Amino acid sequence: MKVPSKIRIFAWRVCKNGLPTMSTLHSRGLIVNPICPRCNGSHETITHALWDCPNIQEIWRLGDYLDLIPRMASDIREIMLFIMDNDLTNLLEFFWIVAWYVCWHQNKYIHGDTMESEHDVFCQIKRLHDETKQLLPPPRVPVESTQVLWQGPEAGIVKINTDGATFDQDRGTGIGVIIRDSCGQFLAGLSHRNRGDFSAEVIEALAIQEGCLLAKEMGLCHIVIESDAQNVVLAVQSKRYEGPNVGNIIYSIVGLLSSFSMGHIIYCPCDSNKVAHMLAQHAREIDGRRVWRNNGPALIQHQLRREGMHARG
Repeated sequence: MKVPSKIRIFAWRVCKNGLPTMSTLHSRGLIVNPICPRCNGSHETITHALWDCPNIQEIWRLGDYLDLIPRMASDIREIMLFIMDNDLTNLLEFFWIVAWYVCWHQNKYIHGDTMESEHDVFCQIKRLHDETKQLLPPPRVPVESTQVLWQGPEAGIVKINTDGATFDQDRGTGIGVIIRDSCGQFLAGLSHRNRGDFSAEVIEALAIQEGCLLAKEMGLCHIVIESDAQNVVLAVQSKRYEGPNVGNIIYSIVGLLSSFSMGHIIYCPCDSNKVAHMLAQHAREIDGRRVWRNNGPALIQHQLRREGMHARG
């Protein structure tokens, strides 16, 4: 995985003028010798301080990193780009610790301390590098997610999945409802676009309410509602009507569910609520309310077949 662009920009700026080398301090008016205090051979630019200086190159050699970097590199920015483009994580960590240590060591030298040997400097950098790696969390091991597909209800019961969606750019909000039998057979579906600006909790509650109303229109008696809005589902199950907006909708849902011979509501994960989600997103493309009976729109047919096959066997 390549280094993110923001880190690349930051590294580029640091390597351009971010370290207080002797040349940088001298150019800013401080009374210091611009010559590198380690080798006394050249002006201490950032490239010299972190790469060209023979004493610093000895530190890279002690870390077994010297041969990893192209010897023809003539600018520290070229070296940084090479490290990031080749995803050399350990080398990148070592590089930043060297940069920090050079800056810290420089400050000590300006205040009268003597220069330490390359071996002593390397040992301190390596110790800091090792301590830093121990503080970092262990790399995450990717875990294969198990997708939970839609499950059909018991025979004689229909399942109603609902979902709400919020749109940007003044497109309002959307509601999706899908009704299926125990074999996964499509009975009805709904997409409804609202112009109002509702919270996510309110739009999810409105979607559940729409599902109940559609079931009443169809004369259904035994239903189970599924929604991936866990807080709303828990509010309906516990009959707690909190909030001036969502509370009234939940009160209505509780009343609607009690009007069926059997009416329940349960929480489901997003993976098993995909068709309702697709219909909620489809509301972006329509005005008002669109209902399908017996045969749903083309956009959900593939998912319907997939979940229907799973429900049947």
